[in-house]
Amino acid sequence: MLILAQVLVACIRQARVNENFAHFGREQQNQILRHVWAECFILRVANWSIDITSIVERCADEQLRAIVRWTKALQVDLIEISLLETMILCRKEFALSAKESQQLESTSETALIALGHYSVQQMSSTAAAGGGGPAGFFYQQQPPLGATPPLPPSAGPGADTAGARGSIVESTSSSSSFLPLCCYRFGRLLLGLRGLSMHCYQASVRAMFREVTGDTGIMEHFIAKL
Repeated sequence: MLILAQVLVACIRQARVNENFAHFGREQQNQILRHVWAECFILRVANWSIDITSIVERCADEQLRAIVRWTKALQVDLIEISLLETMILCRKEFALSAKESQQLESTSETALIALGHYSVQQMSSTAAAGGGGPAGFFYQQQPPLGATPPLPPSAGPGADTAGARGSIVESTSSSSSFLPLCCYRFGRLLLGLRGLSMHCYQASVRAMFREVTGDTGIMEHFIAKL
């Protein structure tokens, strides 16, 4: 339990220095952290530098163990963790003013776009490096975004352009069927984020830390001091 308490402290401190969250005032940070601290904790525990999930397995109930296993299965890297954490922290529904609401929304949207671009970039790099599987095939098949697919060789002057165009439509439809593969990683990460935000496990996390924080409500006071 002591190790998990130390991890919680590290998670809160890490959240406060998140480059997109750090510029908000202390009061606004506390307002958000008292609502999302459990999400930050699960995200970090599932991806800690050393495997501590076995400790959670011993201390937590099945519901909490399940969300930790699910989050760990995402196998996020450091950039993905940072962007997901930003989206967890920058929640406009917990804003203390209209100005901060706009800032939180803008920051969250920027992180969302960055995560999408990074996911596509990772798949593209895998394909360019000769990675096999559907992702590599997709990137070999797809024309550049916005480009007009070339006519087949048979579609020279006087050729049956209607038939050629039909071939293009068929080919494009076939290639487009791989589009979901390009978004697969991004979609998985968003589903993982949704799972964390449902808070169905928060009572379990609070129960796990009751020895450290005491009664309900003390956790928020504990976090505010970090």
